[in-house]
Amino acid sequence: AEEIPYPDISFDIIVSVCVFEHLYSDEKAFQEIFRVLTKNGILLATVDSLTSPNITEKEKAWHKQKCYCKQLYTLLELKDKLSHAGFKKIETKYIISHSFSSRWELMSEKLGFISFFLYPLVYIPIWLLEKKNNKNYGYKLFVKAIKE
Repeated sequence: AEEIPYPDISFDIIVSVCVFEHLYSDEKAFQEIFRVLTKNGILLATVDSLTSPNITEKEKAWHKQKCYCKQLYTLLELKDKLSHAGFKKIETKYIISHSFSSRWELMSEKLGFISFFLYPLVYIPIWLLEKKNNKNYGYKLFVKAIKE
């Protein structure tokens, strides 16, 4: 992601799920994505945030170590980095912000593959809880950035 082997203006859309927090140079990756997107090209991405007040500093440190995260993002930090890369139209939203949802995410990381089998039992309640998400914090951030 820090050196995309494609010429300028090659893609209309780029999708990234939980990648940027693992990179040593996320700003370089954002610049590269901007470079290879066409005019009006779209970046859709999620990144780890862990800004929920239900998550302790100890849990954040565990997550960063266990999941090999170089950084976690706040809404403003992510917007600033994308803006610095050249994006003008940036929409962001915290996701997985309910306390139950955040706890489930942490537990899933600790349980590993076993959580895959438990997921159907909690999917509907999580979806119902998250449907009303208007919070200023969350476990992850979703971003839509458009190159104008």
